[in-house]
Amino acid sequence: MKITKRRRQFFVVATLLGGALVLAACSPFSKSTTSSTCNTPGITADEVHLGLLMSDSGAGESMAPPFRAGVDARLGVANAAGGVHGRKVTYAARDDQSASAVNFTSARELLTTDQVFGMIEASAEASGSSAFLHDSGIPVVGIAMDPTWASNDNMFSFTNIMAKNSTVSVWGDFVATQGGRRALILKRTASAASNILATKFASSLQAAGVGVVGNSEISPLMLVPAVLGEEIKAIKADTIIFAMDTESAYRIVAAARLAGAEIRVALVPPDGYDPRALHDWGSAISGTFSYVPITPFEVSAPVYRGFFNAMASYAPQLKPPNQAYAVEGWIAADMYLRGLAIAGTCPTRAGFISGLRSVQAYDAEGLLPTSLNISTSVGEIIPCLHFVQVAPDGTHFTQVTPTPLCGRRLATDD
Repeated sequence: MKITKRRRQFFVVATLLGGALVLAACSPFSKSTTSSTCNTPGITADEVHLGLLMSDSGAGESMAPPFRAGVDARLGVANAAGGVHGRKVTYAARDDQSASAVNFTSARELLTTDQVFGMIEASAEASGSSAFLHDSGIPVVGIAMDPTWASNDNMFSFTNIMAKNSTVSVWGDFVATQGGRRALILKRTASAASNILATKFASSLQAAGVGVVGNSEISPLMLVPAVLGEEIKAIKADTIIFAMDTESAYRIVAAARLAGAEIRVALVPPDGYDPRALHDWGSAISGTFSYVPITPFEVSAPVYRGFFNAMASYAPQLKPPNQAYAVEGWIAADMYLRGLAIAGTCPTRAGFISGLRSVQAYDAEGLLPTSLNISTSVGEIIPCLHFVQVAPDGTHFTQVTPTPLCGRRLATDD
């Protein structure tokens, strides 16, 4: 990764501040007196109070601890430097239990009971509250796990891969470069998001000249890996793309190999890029690929120095700290801080949304693969991803390419 003069200077400052990353926006850490007449909920003379809406239990619970740790680290750095326009940034957390109805209830409670300014969100059930939050004009920043993130201008994400009626060629391009020719797509039963993602994978693969030999639904509760492994061998699939949970994906990969299937490419979701998976599975998942919307830890760049220092200071409970969801929590908090800085000394929700939506270049100081144009990102899938692979001995990840792979945009019928 090329480090510009400006970024080298940034890292010097970060080191002097104990390795803390600072926003590249318009001096948000001013300690000047803030207005006491601001009447937006969540804004006081010395505090900005946010809501943290996560799946702390249920199917999505594994993402919550690292994501929250990343948020804590980024806000810890900001508050140690004086906050945003002199205000400390705090949050109230709610668990949506990985359920759409609870997501709505939790969002409403954050607004009515906790009186928050806006939301940072990490949940696969964001659609439960998305219409309510949009109609209420509440700014939301977080991980995009369903199409609602791409259709609401109050929702901001750097991970969107499920915009409606479009996809990108990046997955198919990657599979083709790895020698994949016959792909099986596996998706989760009764999951709208999984079905949408599988459709996008299929279009991407076909655009790259990779044949799709199956697009099948799998129930994790009814999964018999050995039987599925034999079926994968029988249809001579050399590629498996997973639009479902990574735990099931790894079980299927191991079973297919045990059955003798010749798998060139096994591509699992971003949460497969996790050192805990290496501990659990080891060499059984060697060679497995993950696509990730962040700069991999394996990149030899100073960008992660400040992150690791901040994690040690403000989120020491997360072990190990090199977890992708922690970085995504950091970036979500960083993006929120950017919006607050732009919104000014007496921020409003509408001012936050219009201000952050005007940003044309955002890369979280190198933590994103490429710069994101937030002003045009509504309804758009991110076109660039990094790909990582589990090493042959299953003890670590390796970066597949030195730079992110970017695909062209494609239309779909979903």
